[in-house]
Amino acid sequence: MGRINHAPTAQKSAPLASAFGLSCAIMLFGQDATNSLPRMKAGPNKGRPMGHLNWLMTTAEGYHPNAGRWVAAGVVVRAWVGIRPASREDGAVVGLWLGRTQQLCGSLGLLSAEYRAQHAAEQERHSGELRALRMEG
Repeated sequence: MGRINHAPTAQKSAPLASAFGLSCAIMLFGQDATNSLPRMKAGPNKGRPMGHLNWLMTTAEGYHPNAGRWVAAGVVVRAWVGIRPASREDGAVVGLWLGRTQQLCGSLGLLSAEYRAQHAAEQERHSGELRALRMEG
């Protein structure tokens, strides 16, 4: 078997108080997740979410384990919201994401509007099945 060409990554960061950071966080985690974050109470960014969006982006094409597949250069393979810029993903803040309170940290497969819509549809189907079972019993 041949050698696997792993995609190198670079960690990037943007404050959620910036328009760029907030729009990227909404794109990756959704509006509900960003709305659930604590807000700044004073200063020029009063009312904006606290924290920083951090992400790993591939710098060249190759296989990346967080994506579980071959990816092109410039693809976000992992993202999380941390308190500080360049924070580690194990320190991701907790927010409302995918219908539950959990750390805002995910890999490529979870970071899309399509996945959030699919997850919401599955949750609705499960809720409907539970309601039907309760009505039968």
